[in-house]
Amino acid sequence: MTGLFEACKEWDFKKVDEILKKGKSNEKIGKNKKGIPLLHVNPLMMVSEKGYKNMDNILKKKEEGQKTQDIVGEKNKLSPKIKQGDLLEAVKKNNIHEVSRLLNNGSDVNEVDNKGRSALMCAIAICNERIIDMLIDKNARINAKDNKGRSVLMYALAMGDEKIVNALIDKNAEVNAKDIKGRTVLMYAIKGGKASIINRLIQKGADKNEKDEDNKNVLMYALEKGSNMSFIIDDMLKEANTRLIDKKGRDLLMYACQGGYMKAVVDLTEKGTELYAVDNKKMTALGIAFSQKCKQKDSKIKRQEYIEITKYLMSKGSWYPGDIHNKAEFHRFVKRLKYKEEGLECINRSSENKGKSRY
Repeated sequence: MTGLFEACKEWDFKKVDEILKKGKSNEKIGKNKKGIPLLHVNPLMMVSEKGYKNMDNILKKKEEGQKTQDIVGEKNKLSPKIKQGDLLEAVKKNNIHEVSRLLNNGSDVNEVDNKGRSALMCAIAICNERIIDMLIDKNARINAKDNKGRSVLMYALAMGDEKIVNALIDKNAEVNAKDIKGRTVLMYAIKGGKASIINRLIQKGADKNEKDEDNKNVLMYALEKGSNMSFIIDDMLKEANTRLIDKKGRDLLMYACQGGYMKAVVDLTEKGTELYAVDNKKMTALGIAFSQKCKQKDSKIKRQEYIEITKYLMSKGSWYPGDIHNKAEFHRFVKRLKYKEEGLECINRSSENKGKSRY
């Protein structure tokens, strides 16, 4: 018989253990002294029959370990070698079949590129719903962030695909996530401008009172987009802090003028917002409104909205800074409208209010 059979027959536990540690295989067939095979008999059968429990256990462990190695070996033979970054490359190339193959062969679904972007982010960037579903099914992280702190949901909002956004929200994507500049998911949604998405985020608990690192709050982002955001602006203005100023020196009225939302301008003026305040670029609310009017070369409707805001602020006594490049055009504008004949007067308070506190 072979060494392992002899050790088992002699009930030598230490010898069996030493033979197995040396890597000797668990022989499937033993031989007698004359070399004739003992068909269908192996060491495990022998010790089991004799009731040698200690050796029975150690042989079973060896046999199970050998089976595991065989399975792993077969898998490695069948599966081509997968390199790090292969999945990301396949997603970026929009190669659905290669993505499927890599995922089924154990590729890391959460690997990232040098910018911290995951495969799921890359799939959202090309708006491929099939790849997105495949990655989510393989447990891709829904709340992963890139090197700039932008979440998967922020990528979807930037692309503006409502179906993908809703799918991520249904998968419990974080609705109050922030990027490294403090911008929230709701701020990204407002930039996208889709009312249905914004309302869904608010229903899911998105915070409307957040500010970014520039002290610019959600209401300022909404005012910047104009009357399209009236559904959120009108509600937030009721309890808004009209004295709030961001790091650029701009208040709510200035953002309302930039967005061209007349109702908000009127509401903020009636709330007592200062009309002659200037931002870091020495622009007043009136100056911002008129500058926006000058930029509207193609849209007559939008241009007219800024003209109406300009006229309204002038009637309330706002002023136009003396060192702005559009001042000459502004004076021509005033002359054409003949405000003096209509009982309206544009007051230039640039010297009067120089150095004066905002509040």
